[in-house]
Amino acid sequence: MSIKKNYFIFFLFFLGVFVFSVIQYKLSNRGIRRIFYFSTLDSVDIYNEVRYEPFEIAENSTEQIKYFADELLLGAVSSRFRPLFSLGTKVLFCQLDGDVLYVNLSEEALLEKGIALPIKDGTKFFRMNILKNFENINTVVMFIGGKQVFYDEL
Repeated sequence: MSIKKNYFIFFLFFLGVFVFSVIQYKLSNRGIRRIFYFSTLDSVDIYNEVRYEPFEIAENSTEQIKYFADELLLGAVSSRFRPLFSLGTKVLFCQLDGDVLYVNLSEEALLEKGIALPIKDGTKFFRMNILKNFENINTVVMFIGGKQVFYDEL
């Protein structure tokens, strides 16, 4: 009888911990899941990294896109991936007009310093990240230092 009682108590304890864990997971405010695409240090293969952004930002707004672009320019969390542009590159301007996004990056993006991707690859990866994470955007028009960037289609 004592062994059955111990198993029953263990089962109830385990069940309680499981239910508590599920409730905590459901109530946690993880945010919106975004996938960031980067290149490795030794190739131009595409790898991804998952991050969560806060719920407080309005869905598909210019503010949310700018937040995503700022996070993207910070680079990957893993040291195995290359940043898209030289360190210090910032989003100066971000405007959504229908399904067209206009983005102006600082002139630091022109500097190919350190392990950053070449400018052509950096702009392609930047554009791909925006288009894959925001379904309401069909076109990305990029500027660096106020001058439009022209790139080949992906």
